Amino acid sequence: QRLRQPWKGRWQRLIDVAMPYRTPFSGSLDGRSGQNTSSVYDETGMVGIEEFAGRLVGGIVPDGVEWARFDTEAGLPDPVRAGVAEVQAEMFLQVSRSNFAPEVYDAFKDLAGFGNTCLKVVAGDWMTPLRFQAIPLADAWVTPGPDGTIGDVHVRYRVPGYVVRAQYPGAELPRDLGGQNGAQNVAVIDSWIRDLDSPTERWLREVHVEGKHLLVRKIEAGRGSCCYVFGRWSKAAGELYGVGQGMQALPAIEVVNEAVRLILAHGEMALAGMWQAEDDGVLNPWSVQLAPGAIIPIAPGSKGLQPLALPSTRLDIGQIVLEEQRHAIRKALFNETITPRTADTPPTALEIRQRMQELARQIGPAYGRVWHEVVVPLVVRIIRLLTEQGRIVMPEVDGRKVRIAPASSLVRSARVEEVARINEWLQGIAALYGPAAVHTLVPAERYMRITADRLDIPAS
Repeated sequence: QRLRQPWKGRWQRLIDVAMPYRTPFSGSLDGRSGQNTSSVYDETGMVGIEEFAGRLVGGIVPDGVEWARFDTEAGLPDPVRAGVAEVQAEMFLQVSRSNFAPEVYDAFKDLAGFGNTCLKVVAGDWMTPLRFQAIPLADAWVTPGPDGTIGDVHVRYRVPGYVVRAQYPGAELPRDLGGQNGAQNVAVIDSWIRDLDSPTERWLREVHVEGKHLLVRKIEAGRGSCCYVFGRWSKAAGELYGVGQGMQALPAIEVVNEAVRLILAHGEMALAGMWQAEDDGVLNPWSVQLAPGAIIPIAPGSKGLQPLALPSTRLDIGQIVLEEQRHAIRKALFNETITPRTADTPPTALEIRQRMQELARQIGPAYGRVWHEVVVPLVVRIIRLLTEQGRIVMPEVDGRKVRIAPASSLVRSARVEEVARINEWLQGIAALYGPAAVHTLVPAERYMRITADRLDIPAS
């Protein structure tokens, strides 16, 4: 609580104006009934964060695509390579059969807005071996680990008392847990405490209900043993929690939201008007209702209700400020990368490709953090669960490494630029020394093998 106390107020401000569907940081155990959109007057930030989260999912972990691959070192036998390829295919087959796509999109909304995300990965049943669950940032706490990494992970669940009894039938729980009928929500804290002295990954897991009843206490060891994957988008040096693009656009979002609120208030004032009346002892201003056909009694000789002149407000200046701030919001959320410059001249395919490459360059550093803190631990956790279930068997590689490499569309956009530089270099050689020099310098087979590898073209 102490480590993230300075962040809670800023996160709640973002929820109030751009992410009303997220769990608030109030600490209440009551479930949310609907969404609190009463304080949202402009949808630019809200829609922008949703679109940016969708683009992150499509660029990093797209549904129906193998967004990671297992690279093996050169010199391994063909059966070993074939076994690694089978493991990769089986892993993504089970991921596609699970609820990964909706849950990772929900988790990436927190990543796009707050800059932090938490995803739970556990074993399912025989039909869906993997089960994913997005954890709201309001219910996830972490502690700092060595060298800027994440240490302990603590997650709170708001569940009815009867659910706790069903999940932990052997636990000694009070009879009044969750009220007389057990329907009231209780707080269940799932804590994973990392053993920093162990040379390998080792965790102490403890599950408490209402902070006093111990439900689970056991040791989990090995890579991928922790069921929670916590990652950050970008962070300042020395900070524990990350900063998302929504947090960076928060000042502009608040300005736009307040400006639209004032414009709406001015429009309401202009339509309904402001009125003044003499205190003649007959007219009761508190009972006056301005409606068609209304009769308002006044004293003889009294002027009755008189319209009050509205202040002259330059709404055109407000519109200019709104457009500038909305442009700043879209730019901060990278939502103007592939939009056409004008409605009459849509972008060409080359321009769209160049803008996607520009997006890859802009979010490159943040993507590297997301890859190492979210995607790689996610793959390791999935491999562990499928191995424990006997669905996959990683072949022996005689001590040689199997590396997890990215294979998403965002990475391919950056590699397209690399292939374009190779082609430009070859064209320059052909222009100076002729096409024969290119064939002598780079054989066709070698060129095709290099470019196919850069663009993730299958060898078959």
